Order: sequence, then C-alpha cells, then structure tokens
Amino acid sequence: MDKHFYAVVMAGGQGTRLWPLSRKSRPKQFLKLAGDGQSLIQAAVKRSTRVVGDIERVLVVAPLDQAEMVRVELPELPAANLILEPVGRNTAAAIGLAAIAIQQRDPKAIMGVFPADHLFRDKAPWIAAVQTALKTADSSDQLVTIGLQPTSPSPSYGYLYLGELLPHRDSLQIFKVHQFVEKPSITLAQTYLDSGRYLWNTGTFAWQVKTIFQSFQACLPTHFAGFQKIMAQPDSWKILSGVYPTLENISIDYGVMERSANVVVVKANFERIDLGNLSNLSELSKLSEGSNWSEDESGNAWVGNGMVIAGQNSTVYDETDDGVTIAFGLEHIIVVRQNDVVIALPKKDAHRVKDLLAELKSKGLEQYL
Repeated sequence: MDKHFYAVVMAGGQGTRLWPLSRKSRPKQFLKLAGDGQSLIQAAVKRSTRVVGDIERVLVVAPLDQAEMVRVELPELPAANLILEPVGRNTAAAIGLAAIAIQQRDPKAIMGVFPADHLFRDKAPWIAAVQTALKTADSSDQLVTIGLQPTSPSPSYGYLYLGELLPHRDSLQIFKVHQFVEKPSITLAQTYLDSGRYLWNTGTFAWQVKTIFQSFQACLPTHFAGFQKIMAQPDSWKILSGVYPTLENISIDYGVMERSANVVVVKANFERIDLGNLSNLSELSKLSEGSNWSEDESGNAWVGNGMVIAGQNSTVYDETDDGVTIAFGLEHIIVVRQNDVVIALPKKDAHRVKDLLAELKSKGLEQYL
C-alpha cells in the first residue's frame, strides 16, 4: 500500500432514522447488526485498515460526547487518530478537521473518506473500488467519488449525472461528473434509472489533501478561513472549540462537490446494505454473517424472537432476550422491538421516524430517545 494513503472514517451521525435500534446512548455506528459480533464502526475501521495497510493511517472523526464509546469500541486505534468535534457541523467541517490532522503528518497525503455505517455483502469489490479511487486521486487534482448503478427508482439517495468516460487503467470505469442531484422525487428517480446516465452517490470520496483545501477555499471560503485559524494552533482546544461552532452546518456534497468542476466518479459494482432507515433492515439477511435471519416466499423477513405469519413483504426485528413479537396477517409493515420500545409502521413511512422523535420529545418522552 502507498504510504501516503490515509483513511478517514466518519462516525458523527446519530442514526435517528434507525430508532429505536439507534439511541442517543448508542448511535447507529455502535450497533452490531451484521451477525459477526462487530459493530458498524469496528467493521468500517477494519475495512479501512485493509485499504491503507496500517491502522496508524486510519483516522476516526466523532463527536466529543461519543469519545469514550469510540475508545471502547476501537482500543487499537492510536489516541491521536481520534479526531473529536466540539459540536456537530456536518460532513464538510468534519472532513476539513480530518484533513488538517492528516496534513500535519503528511502534506503529500491522499485521503479516502468512508461512512461508518455501511455494510457490504462482499467486501472485495468495495476494496477494489476504493483502491481505484485513491490511485485516481493520487495521479490527478480531481475530487473522486464512488457511485453505484441504480437498481430501483429510489428517492432516498443522491444521484450523479455522468459525463464522458475518462481514460483508465483499472477494470472499473471512471466518468466525469456533470451534476449532483440530491434525493429526487420517485418520478424523477425513475427517469434517471431509465436513462442509464446516473449513479447512486455512496458518500465515499478520495482526494489529495492539498486538493480538498483548494476546493474549500474556492467553494466554502468561510470554512477555509476557519481551518486556517485552527491550523495556526492545531493543538489548541480553545481555538478549535471557538472556531468550529461558527462554521456553516453543510454537507460536503452541497458545500463542495456540487460546486466543483473537477469531480469524477468510479463506477463500482459492490452490493451495499443500506441502513438509512428501518425499511431496509431485511437487507441484513443478504450478509453471509447474517444467517440468523429467516425469510419466506412472500417477501417477509424476521430475526431473533420475531415472526411473520400469513403476511406479505413485512419485517419483524426482535433481538431482545425474552418474549416473542409476531406480525400476523400484515402487509408492508415493519415491527421493531428494542428494550423499552415497540414500534410498528408501514414501510412507506420509514423515512418519517425522525419526525416521530420530535413528537416524542414534545410529549416529554425523551427518556426513550
């Protein structure tokens, strides 16, 4: 592996759309969902280490209030490789903070950026795509992302509109990106699928450290100015905790990628298990480690003490220690039992769980969040 390759695992999310599995006391990235005994963040760091070759070059960005959880989950991670955010300011700020830490060590570094909450049916194609992305970033000043061929008209993903096919040496194709489109309507998503000119955005990136700072300067100048203040005294928590909260709360997609003219995408062929909300829980049954799931010919899936009888396309998740949760005669329903909460909802409304949490908070039921 190239000694200039670094991995950044983004572990700042709260995973509210996966409630009640994901709670404030144990956000999504700390859940063990794959059936192999590893939490999502442990699996992400393990994959990242395989890509860059040494955990000394793997950094984790996490909120200050999750620092102890990360240390418990990742005792092998060097202490200096845990980058803590004083407050949450979305992915643009978090990536900039990681870039500062990497530039201090290696101004020639190429950094890959990986979400902590992804799972894959087969890790080998993911690793191949990431290695192609890192090599592409190493040989150019491009901002590189990784995309997947859409398999359905999903309104839950961002899309990449493909430009011309670029020369490449790897087996994977690399395209110029003409446009980022964030979560279109189902109708528009269908036209994207039909055109064959769009890929799903995976939120996985690679670039030279110097390139991302140049992009911040051009696209998010206030971020860049804040980073300069932090870089002037990189070991000062006082400076960091004073500057960081003033940065705009904006994603790297909106803040940089959509505004840049030098974005390319590696067209990958791995199968991602998306855990964006509860509607995709049954996807865990595709994992080779997830053999504790049961399925039937009617599209039902259940795990643990769950059961679906005489239903259709329904999911029951119950890995509590006792009792049983049964969905009988129900269609297109999700039921989740987790400790002190049971929730049942239509699959089509899974994206609204975040709204439900606001309702619970307004009713004084924060102890269940």
